[in-house]
Amino acid sequence: MADFLWVEKYRPKKIEECILPEDIKTTFQNFLKQGEIPNLLLSGTAGTGKTTLAKIITNQIDCDVMYINASDENSVDAVRDKIRGFASSMGFRKWKVIILDECDFLQVKLEEYENYDEYKNDIFRAKTIGIVYQQNNLLPDFTALENLYLSLIHISEPTRPRLISYA
Repeated sequence: MADFLWVEKYRPKKIEECILPEDIKTTFQNFLKQGEIPNLLLSGTAGTGKTTLAKIITNQIDCDVMYINASDENSVDAVRDKIRGFASSMGFRKWKVIILDECDFLQVKLEEYENYDEYKNDIFRAKTIGIVYQQNNLLPDFTALENLYLSLIHISEPTRPRLISYA
């Protein structure tokens, strides 16, 4: 099927094609070599490659994937129900991975959520990649989200020399 959006047509398909700091590229290449990823929380400003990295990883390991744009969901319960249904169902591949894009919208809701431990148990039934948007290089307090993930990886904006080297 043809990509209808320019951004999708030219989205990198491999980690090597991403304009990222070398240490981050190496980290993700090691995940792929191992064939396994930890639960991740990716942060960074718009356009730094958070969603692209999540998609590359899930396309290159043996996994079933569920993508949820958390900013479109109305409640933590709705997200939890989707996650619970996906994570507890029979999979066809080695791993199940949930991509929670824009999960910073869940932060406030999670802090007020009565059944936080239950939510945490549901989310750990599958591998999870959380993606948060960071404004103005200020990393908000994501304590509730960080407690759900094992690895926080911040993706910085590319520097001018790094951009030029890809041209």
